Amino acid sequence: PATTDFILAGTLAGKSPANKTVVPGSRVVVGRHGIRIRPWPHPNLEEVTRAHRILETVQKEQRVQYGVKHPRSVIVVTPTYVRTFQALHLTGVMHSLMNAHYDVVWIVVEAGGVTNETAGLIQNSGIRTIHIGLEQSMPITWAGRQKMEDLMRVKALRLIRHWKLDGIVMFADDSNMHSIELFDEVQRVNW
Repeated sequence: PATTDFILAGTLAGKSPANKTVVPGSRVVVGRHGIRIRPWPHPNLEEVTRAHRILETVQKEQRVQYGVKHPRSVIVVTPTYVRTFQALHLTGVMHSLMNAHYDVVWIVVEAGGVTNETAGLIQNSGIRTIHIGLEQSMPITWAGRQKMEDLMRVKALRLIRHWKLDGIVMFADDSNMHSIELFDEVQRVNW
């Protein structure tokens, strides 16, 4: 057939490396398994995009039909401090919050005061954020860090009470991973 040929370089079926012309639809044997060669190995971008849109539409309909009827805001408190992998950890929390299907207010409490690096990172999230600092720096000892993180959480709770923010308060440390299902479970909290 008049199809585009592919040139494969390397060892084919135990033969010495050489350029081989292969007809699409044929097989190349590597080890014990044959690999089918196709003229275009990548999926059609239009079909994939259409499939993602269909999935997104179905998921939205299911959330409306079976999800939380009257969702409440989620107030997420994250204590943090400047360190080597801070951006990596905060980005993980930020992406989890960005994917939540609920109204989210993210309170980031930073030990050692507010820094421009942290502010720059969280301001691009598209999430409503409140960035406050605690003037004390993060202690070196593990026990000291735990006490400091507790102080940071208490400061955030005082801010929530002072500003009369309404919603479900959740603590999300930046060193943890947070599943999207967690936000669905949080909505089931009764008070």
